[in-house]
Amino acid sequence: MTFATFWKRLWEALLGRATSQPAAVSRGVSSDANEAAAYGVQVTSATPAAGASYWKAVRVRHLAPHENNGRQNLYVNINDEAGARIYGAQARIGWSGGFQVVTVDKPTSEPGTNLPMWPGQVCDVIALGVPGLELASDKVTGLHTDHPDEATGNTRFHHSFEVTFQRVTAAVPMPVNASGVQGRVTNGAGRSIVLQREGATVATTVLAADGNFSFSALAAGVYRLSVAGTAVTSADIVLDGQNSVTVNLAVPETPAPAPANVSVVQGRVTNGAGRSIVLLCEGATVATTALAADDSFAFRALAAGLYQVSVAGTAVTSAEILLDGQNSVTVNLAVPEMPAPAEKPLPHYVLLAPVNTPAGRVNWQLAVAYVQTFGLTVGFDKAQARQAARVTLIGSGAEAIPAAVAQELEAAGCQVARIDGDSYAIEAELARRIAAGQA
Repeated sequence: MTFATFWKRLWEALLGRATSQPAAVSRGVSSDANEAAAYGVQVTSATPAAGASYWKAVRVRHLAPHENNGRQNLYVNINDEAGARIYGAQARIGWSGGFQVVTVDKPTSEPGTNLPMWPGQVCDVIALGVPGLELASDKVTGLHTDHPDEATGNTRFHHSFEVTFQRVTAAVPMPVNASGVQGRVTNGAGRSIVLQREGATVATTVLAADGNFSFSALAAGVYRLSVAGTAVTSADIVLDGQNSVTVNLAVPETPAPAPANVSVVQGRVTNGAGRSIVLLCEGATVATTALAADDSFAFRALAAGLYQVSVAGTAVTSAEILLDGQNSVTVNLAVPEMPAPAEKPLPHYVLLAPVNTPAGRVNWQLAVAYVQTFGLTVGFDKAQARQAARVTLIGSGAEAIPAAVAQELEAAGCQVARIDGDSYAIEAELARRIAAGQA
């Protein structure tokens, strides 16, 4: 019989109680593994290979008086990954000068196995597991009963501990090629973005329609991004093999090219109201339009070239007009006034559309102030109008005096002009003439 065994049996005899009966203890697993640190208990972690199974001390606790009932035992549980008891699994309890292997064989109402402790004994425990399938194990040390009396009931040399081991898998370190770089390139859709490390191209991708990009599975290092075909480059991007970095870039907007066919030729033809004005390019007619009531005209959306404008039915023609496709040129012309032939009895006649038409009635109302201001003759008869040196036609459209009548009047020696447009345009032109004092 060893000295340690002698003292163990002597202590059990002095206590006068069986030590093989388990304490009524709780076997829940706590996330705070070492709950007995205040009693000098320590846990030394195992160092298994990454991904390997090992025995982890998931709970170490000191029993409360109502659980201990004056005992001095070391209880051990050995569970599988799900927390279920592994019967037949073993643990090694050691002390100075000896050790004992204990086997989990108790019913589930008790801890898996136990060993009584005696005064002066300081124990440590590791899980061995099922014989023949030993794994690395955490080691719990500093387990002993030589603690002062406690007001709650545990007395010196009457302290018990419970250690629970569970089979777990050691964590696998994070991969070292798991960094990522993502972001967005404003105005970059359709371009290629290049990722480089220390000047060497690592990857290239085409930017999406929204300008977004992403590179993944990158190792640690210093990287840079550049947008192909531009001078856009990022600052250094430091990756540690696990982090993720967002980088936003912008490609400067390219100014839109100036439109090439937006030149304008505009102006006014004095005494030209009612006539047509013709736009020519290198002698060929490009466009024709009627002069407005205020004698104005405008030709727009013109390409570069050498142009002229002329007043139809007259010898009035402009000088050459040079357009570059973007400029605007103003040209003012004048149709000479034709003196009234001496035989014309009326100096100025205002010819309106028939009064029985809507246009005739409206134009009559618009012309009243104009006619009264200058004392003009007004009527609806083209034969009477032929007796005037000047004839002003008011109105345009389907109900207005037709162009054929204007031609007849010109053939009869009348100087003919027309004030056309809608009622607002006619009213404005008549008001302008009244204000200018020019009939």
